[in-house]
Amino acid sequence: MVRLRPKKAAKEKPPAATNREPSPAATDTRSTIKRLGGLVGSFLSGRWAPASLIVGLAGLLGARDTIMKSISPSRTEFVVNRSEPKFLHLTVWNTGGRRSTLVSYRLEFPIDLMIENTAVTQAGGDTFVDPKPDPIPIDLTTTELTRRCDPLTKTPYPKTKIADVLQRRGASLIVRAYLRVEESGRFWEIPRRPIIVERTAERPANIVAPFILGRIPDVDENTPCNP
Repeated sequence: MVRLRPKKAAKEKPPAATNREPSPAATDTRSTIKRLGGLVGSFLSGRWAPASLIVGLAGLLGARDTIMKSISPSRTEFVVNRSEPKFLHLTVWNTGGRRSTLVSYRLEFPIDLMIENTAVTQAGGDTFVDPKPDPIPIDLTTTELTRRCDPLTKTPYPKTKIADVLQRRGASLIVRAYLRVEESGRFWEIPRRPIIVERTAERPANIVAPFILGRIPDVDENTPCNP
């Protein structure tokens, strides 16, 4: 008689996982996106809408100002600060958007000072003026200031007389300084054509007195005037 062995019950397979637990990284990413979405939504609607609009407009205006500044022509100005026996000290600045170039300088004296108008040269500082808020220092000099000729004596006015006028009336007499500068030109011109303009600054003669007296030589007062 043959015995039949009972069949073993088949092992049941665990049910396939259908919903896996999200990883910590995925959870953080999703929560971050959700928070950012909430922030964007709050800026675009509700109480933060005016703030977002203001920030956007400020950004646009700032970009516009930057572009307009970069293409606007140069605008160079200057002032005479002080003087010493060898140098006349200026400060120069550029309020435009492009670089300018300093070309030449001259001084114009009132008739009462008995000094000929004269060209002066740059002795220190850069000849290029970039559009920066801070001014740059410029030093001017000349080897000699020429005195006018006295029509009565036919000799140059004495230095002592010029010094006396400076002492008594230096605060009321005006010395004019002229600067010729090459500006960058108008932005609507293509290509741009640089233009030479002349800027003017005025100062009381007493501010320029050390330079005047330092540049007038001490010579024989009886020397005849040059023809």
